[in-house]
Amino acid sequence: MVGGAGGGSAGVSVTVSVNVINTNTIAYIGSGAIINENNSGANANQEVRIVSVSDTMLIASAIAGAGAGSAGVGGSNDTGVITKTTKAYIDDGANVKAKKNILISAVTKGMHVSTVVGGAGGGSAGVAGSISVSVINNLTEACTGSNVILLSEGNAKVFAANYTVMVLTAGSGAGG
Repeated sequence: MVGGAGGGSAGVSVTVSVNVINTNTIAYIGSGAIINENNSGANANQEVRIVSVSDTMLIASAIAGAGAGSAGVGGSNDTGVITKTTKAYIDDGANVKAKKNILISAVTKGMHVSTVVGGAGGGSAGVAGSISVSVINNLTEACTGSNVILLSEGNAKVFAANYTVMVLTAGSGAGG
């Protein structure tokens, strides 16, 4: 977002950018489910995979500038709020068989890039400010419920990971 103002004696400009992202990504095998009950003729590479992946990228900017003969005031703000729930699970009492592997995996990836610039100038005074705010609330889970049977001739793996990157840049300049 970009804002600007000018005037004979005073100029004021404020730019605000607010982004709110809420997501729920869930993969599961339900309560009491029976998966591959009879594996006698199954291929040796048979696998059961419960995989949940959430990937979010937020790129935002806020730029404000103001100028006037006497005083200029410019300010900018970018606020990003990301709330994500990513789950992979096998629910209570399920029975899951696989010849090779069983995988339960939840992965959250997130990136917030924010650039904020404020500038102001005036004959007597210039005031400028910039603020960049990032709030990230992630819940990432991979699990099994109670009384779950996992039977594999290979591996049973339960894996959860959260990868978050934030790049926040704020700058201001004023003169008068």
